[in-house]
Amino acid sequence: MKIKDFSLEEFIESKAFKVKQRIRDKAISKAENNLVRFGKLQTDLSPEEWESLVQEEENEIWENYKKGSITAIIAAAFWLP
Repeated sequence: MKIKDFSLEEFIESKAFKVKQRIRDKAISKAENNLVRFGKLQTDLSPEEWESLVQEEENEIWENYKKGSITAIIAAAFWLP
């Protein structure tokens, strides 16, 4: 029995725009919090720098979801009878 390759990106692409927007909103919130933590304002950044910062946060959120998915699969494989 071969396990089908699972791609989180393909799964999300098949879902509604709503999921992507939630991830983007989380990334914006985290980026704003980071700016406040470092004592900067969003207006201090150019639009390209702001977009880059939000994109980095978005990628970090996706990576955390991937790690969580893999951990859940491994846990289920070992602890389910």
